[in-house]
Amino acid sequence: MEDLFFLVVVLAGIALYCVAVIFFATTVAPFLIGATALAFVGRVLVAHGQVLLRRMSNPDPAARDPRGYPPDQEPEPAYRQYFFGPALHDLRRVVTEGAMAGAQLFRDWGSAITTRMFTAPDLSPLVTWPIGIALWIGLAAGGVAAGALLAAIMVLHGVVILLAQLVSRAAIGMLRGTDTALLAAKGIRGMTCPHCYHRIEYPSYSCEAPHCARRHRDVRPGRYGVLRRRCACGAKLPTLLLLGSHQLPAHCPDCGRTMSDETGRRREQIVPLLGASNAGKTQLMAAIMMLLMRGAERDRVPARLADAATAGSYRVLTEILRQAGHVTGTGPELPRAHSLYLGSGRAERLIHLFDAAGERFTAVDRTDELEYFRNARSMLFVLDPLSVPAFRDTLDPDHRDGIDWSLASKEPPSLVFDQAVQTLIQMGAQTRRTRLAVAVSKSDLFETLGTAPVRASDPDACERWLSDELGLGNLIRSMQHEFGEVRFSFTAAVLQPDGDVDSSISTLGSWLLGEARLPRQLRKLAAARPRAEPSAP
Repeated sequence: MEDLFFLVVVLAGIALYCVAVIFFATTVAPFLIGATALAFVGRVLVAHGQVLLRRMSNPDPAARDPRGYPPDQEPEPAYRQYFFGPALHDLRRVVTEGAMAGAQLFRDWGSAITTRMFTAPDLSPLVTWPIGIALWIGLAAGGVAAGALLAAIMVLHGVVILLAQLVSRAAIGMLRGTDTALLAAKGIRGMTCPHCYHRIEYPSYSCEAPHCARRHRDVRPGRYGVLRRRCACGAKLPTLLLLGSHQLPAHCPDCGRTMSDETGRRREQIVPLLGASNAGKTQLMAAIMMLLMRGAERDRVPARLADAATAGSYRVLTEILRQAGHVTGTGPELPRAHSLYLGSGRAERLIHLFDAAGERFTAVDRTDELEYFRNARSMLFVLDPLSVPAFRDTLDPDHRDGIDWSLASKEPPSLVFDQAVQTLIQMGAQTRRTRLAVAVSKSDLFETLGTAPVRASDPDACERWLSDELGLGNLIRSMQHEFGEVRFSFTAAVLQPDGDVDSSISTLGSWLLGEARLPRQLRKLAAARPRAEPSAP
């Protein structure tokens, strides 16, 4: 009887336990499973947010993961713009670290459930096991839900990065187009290297931060920055001329040497000086530069030297002129342009004066180095009358013996001009759109020689003298045929007693550098100090 009673009690207990389990499974377990799943998803989202904040909290690219596009492994010594690589790198790191954090949370939660509910429960296993099973089901459901939710978040993160990159690319294209359009509106269509004479679209710039000389080949908006780029040293550099990139040290991307200060800020004018050796090109160039700088000192026309190299050469040349010396001719090596800014405001221009050695015009294998001819729209041909036999024949023996013929040109001007024109044609230069100023040099000797009224400022008188007296009619007609506009003038690259350059330089400079958009003040140079013309002897 006792055994039967014990069996009934056991069966009743089992029945009650089953009823309790069923009740737990149908009423309590769903809430427990849901709460566990929600709690796990929430904890995973918190962990993901912590990973995301840790990756995104420091905007300084130098503090980011060095494995993510380091500057020393990039074509440019700069950090990439965030949406051009680093954002995807961060996304990959967030996905990886987030997945690792989620997996670790799943293991930790699962280990805690197993320990407390199965392996080392505080209560009877009959009580803890159903709860443990419910918790595991909730954890599994939470793991699946968290994985799906994180996948959706990562997809959304990637879409945001893609959209941001598209916006960045659109901004880059718009900024580049706007910069190009504004430069074209200013008449800036490329820049000329004063060393190798190549026409470049955009210069390279070097970082001007202390103890950093990293050179950036192209700072324009791109993968390394939209409005600013960050150098490998941490300094920020502007990406456009409109934003101030012209203030950085500029270099030619072809030869690597330093270009003029503020290169690209103003339109350029190339003015080559043609002529034979000892024709007086260098001295005439020095006189033109001195004319402009003295005019700037007297507020006639704004002018300033464009770089330190030009400033150094200018000091030497002007000192020789002041001492009434003879300026040394240009050597056979490639000359550096003498550059200066002329004018003010929108009319300001960067003038490049190129003085090449006369040997380059008579040696066929040297003329291909005169790259700057291709972009010149104004040229100056220096004609030394001492090199013309007809001029020497007009001198009496006393005057002929008193001239230092070692300073006279050896090559006839027609040979130099013909070779220069052939060079221009081979380069594809449009000579019919080019203005040519023909300067008869050393005319200060003519008054002492008493040869002809060559000091007259009338260009027609100069042309007639060259044609009728020196027999250069064929040369003159060739000049007028090849070039769109030709002007002849007598010049004396000497200083007057008051320290100013001869007035013939003022007339020559105002016409040579004159264009439709030239500052009106430059015309004052020609009329600043009018001088009476000497009468014919």
